[in-house]
Amino acid sequence: MENVIADRVKNARLTKSQQKIAEYFIQNPERVGMSSSMEAAKAIGVSDASITRFARAIGYEGFTDLKNDIY
Repeated sequence: MENVIADRVKNARLTKSQQKIAEYFIQNPERVGMSSSMEAAKAIGVSDASITRFARAIGYEGFTDLKNDIY
């Protein structure tokens, strides 16, 4: 199965923090699907708000929509 996050990231202009988030999400989709945005943020070393901004930057309304698209 192709990674839906990787497809969306290809055309997005991301900050350094967002690139870090993208790498983690692409490499760990199963973890992301089972985590809250706070847990993902802590694992990556960014803020919870950065996770939400990343989700919006790649076309989702928020982290929950991103998680739903992974599964």
